[in-house]
Amino acid sequence: MPHITIEYTRNIDGFSPRQALAVVNQTLLDSGHFQPPQIKSRAIALDDYLVGTDPQGQGFVHVQAAIMAGRSLQERQALSQQVLESLRELVQHIPRQIHVQLTVDVIEIQPDTYAKTALESAA
Repeated sequence: MPHITIEYTRNIDGFSPRQALAVVNQTLLDSGHFQPPQIKSRAIALDDYLVGTDPQGQGFVHVQAAIMAGRSLQERQALSQQVLESLRELVQHIPRQIHVQLTVDVIEIQPDTYAKTALESAA
């Protein structure tokens, strides 16, 4: 744990999903709550989206961090703010021709319904 999903609108020129994944993963490692092999992240580019009623001049980056239940509200809020700040630092250096919204949501995975297995390499 955690599972990280970064959704971003493709109209943010200069946005690097690989760099965003690296920044978010490092932020989670720096929080002290997770070990490197626990963090699984992916980025999804959005071509079809709508902000308000007009997609022109609008874009967003949304990070969802799904973590195992059990952390306090304060810990989840701190994670959310830390990820948001690291994402803001990354995106603020991109020259923008559009308005970009950054959002982060930390959700809890329920251990009673979460299943996991690991397959070792055959080599």
